[in-house]
Amino acid sequence: MGAISVPAFEDEEPPPPNDADYLRVNGFDHDHEALKANGTQEAKPKLPRVVWHDADAIFAPLPPIEWAVEGLQLTAGRVNMLNALGNSAKSMAAQDMALSIAAGSLVFGHFSCTRGPVKHLDYEQGLRASARRYQRLAIGKGLSVEDVRGNLSLSSFPELYANSDDAYEAFMRECDGVQLVILDAFIGSVPGAKENESGVRMHLDVLSRVSERTSCTFLMLHHSAKPPKDGASDKRLSVRGSGAIFDACGAVYFMSNQGKDKPRLCEQIKPPAIAGAEVPPFLLAIEDVEVGGHATAGVRVAYRPVESVEAEAKPDKYEADAAKLIAAVQAEPGITQSRLVLKAGIKKTRALAVLAELVEEGRLADLPGPKNSRTYRPTEES
Repeated sequence: MGAISVPAFEDEEPPPPNDADYLRVNGFDHDHEALKANGTQEAKPKLPRVVWHDADAIFAPLPPIEWAVEGLQLTAGRVNMLNALGNSAKSMAAQDMALSIAAGSLVFGHFSCTRGPVKHLDYEQGLRASARRYQRLAIGKGLSVEDVRGNLSLSSFPELYANSDDAYEAFMRECDGVQLVILDAFIGSVPGAKENESGVRMHLDVLSRVSERTSCTFLMLHHSAKPPKDGASDKRLSVRGSGAIFDACGAVYFMSNQGKDKPRLCEQIKPPAIAGAEVPPFLLAIEDVEVGGHATAGVRVAYRPVESVEAEAKPDKYEADAAKLIAAVQAEPGITQSRLVLKAGIKKTRALAVLAELVEEGRLADLPGPKNSRTYRPTEES
């Protein structure tokens, strides 16, 4: 990058070194190497309040984006967020991603990633639950401990918080050289913070500055708000708490549970500022993997295109509607079209489309009826 103009302090002294809030808000960047070396905050250089990038720096060629998961537009910078109601498999999806990045395998069996160290800060599950899930996911992905050794770390109920006085320095130390850091979940990482107040975003801003300086990608899990009673469908309103939380994030995903044993729908409700088009919606199927007669020994998080699932469901719905129409015709041969639609209890446009298919398949016969109507009779095929 080109030259960077950095103004120096003149007569004014920098803020006291223990004024952590001021340092966070104004973006002071401490001597990270010194902090790593002696683990203290004793020696802090005199730094300017603002670092200005001049025109040459602004218009210099930008380096390629270092994606953690390019297909999901996850990279360093502002904190990325996975938002869902409780018990929607968001933690399982995040842990699958962690294993994939640690091993260099496909995320959800579909998205390529950049291999590197992963750290998982678990504020709500506990060691046994998280470790057990990692073991099951590894079995489902065909990975062994050797595949992720040195690249996967888990901290259960850590005393490392994004709203502590030394949050910036602490996260700088922990995230340096790390590819992905998962925080599960937001409210646990900022104990005592009031998520409905706009000031809560300052804690996400701390992580964003750490991310920009260390090139570490953050993935924050967050519990979504309950669906509004008025039926509003704007998914941006699904992020619980102040709207400033949504504003502070990079890529934001909303994951919804479509029902028991059904794939979860994942929708990108906010792309990162550096990306172009949004990531199309997709589904995540949670599948048990049998090993040695144990039906739930492993588990797999598998990507599914929305279109393929709809196509798989279509034949079942068609046969169900077809069965209703055939039964009505068999009960009353020569039934008129209007009466058939009413008796079958299917919407007219849908019923007419299915009837046309049944006639073409030879499963029903249609004949002219009174006053230009159509009547239907069974065939041998029905």
